[in-house]
Amino acid sequence: MIANMTMPSLPTVSLDALRDALLFIDDMDGGAEAWVDRRSGAVHVVAEGLDPDELALPADLGDPDHFLALPPSRDLCIERELAFDFVAEHLPADERLVRAMFTRKGAYRALRALLAERGVLEAWYRFKDSAIDAALAEWCGDNGLHLQQ
Repeated sequence: MIANMTMPSLPTVSLDALRDALLFIDDMDGGAEAWVDRRSGAVHVVAEGLDPDELALPADLGDPDHFLALPPSRDLCIERELAFDFVAEHLPADERLVRAMFTRKGAYRALRALLAERGVLEAWYRFKDSAIDAALAEWCGDNGLHLQQ
């Protein structure tokens, strides 16, 4: 006789909480970390200048058995490739120019300036946000987390 066994439920993590944490760690450029609790799905952010005592962080934060480090967006999805895909779709006449931009320092600043000049900067932000959401969903799936939209 086979017993009726149920699979343990996956911890649920909020897409909004992941987005907020990702934006924060990206803005801090290496000065912050975000961790997702494998048990509860709670997202914890630690940063230079923030008082850990005021954040009420779990004592075992960082323990790889219980927490996952949220990677920065550049590790989740390749922004350069996103930029090339976006330009190919929205500004095909500028593809060579954009590829040349990415051979020099300041490529993202130059890209944003070009996109603003062409009137597609907001479309770029929506495109990038959608790609980040998809990458977060994939990351959650790969790490045994259920993503709450």
